[in-house]
Amino acid sequence: MTHLATGSTNALNVMPSSATIAGTIRAFDDVDATGPNQGRSLREVVTQTLDGLTSAYGATYEMNLRKGSPPTRNDTALESALLPALNTRWPGTLRVTTERGMFAEDFSYYTAEFPCLYFGLGVTAPGQAAAGVHTAEFAIDPAAFAIGARWLVEVALTASTTLAHASR
Repeated sequence: MTHLATGSTNALNVMPSSATIAGTIRAFDDVDATGPNQGRSLREVVTQTLDGLTSAYGATYEMNLRKGSPPTRNDTALESALLPALNTRWPGTLRVTTERGMFAEDFSYYTAEFPCLYFGLGVTAPGQAAAGVHTAEFAIDPAAFAIGARWLVEVALTASTTLAHASR
């Protein structure tokens, strides 16, 4: 939940007649796909929960649950072709993980249509504690911008040479 609004600030001791709750649900599955929740979709689980709560408390609700971006998926063939070359050419540390992440990126629309690789770049200054992206403590080390630009150039050069040799 990222937003909760109730009542009026003019009447602090009066129970509000309505409330608005808004936020984001992040899931690895489509909200309408049958999931591991006893064969129910995420939409069905949320609806059943809200039905139970409102029934128990004599309330009503309106829900607008819309689908977000599709999953961001790296192309495994592109990854297999580029990562060995990048590991030999890049002076930094490359860490590849098979863990899924909650990116909620528009980039995912590209990955559904074209072979793509989604990279992350560590942006925390050395010795500074890392903070979550959506927190007030999040800060980017300005040096990360130059490193990120060099990384993108290196990926482009590596892709152009590696993929050109692979297509011959």
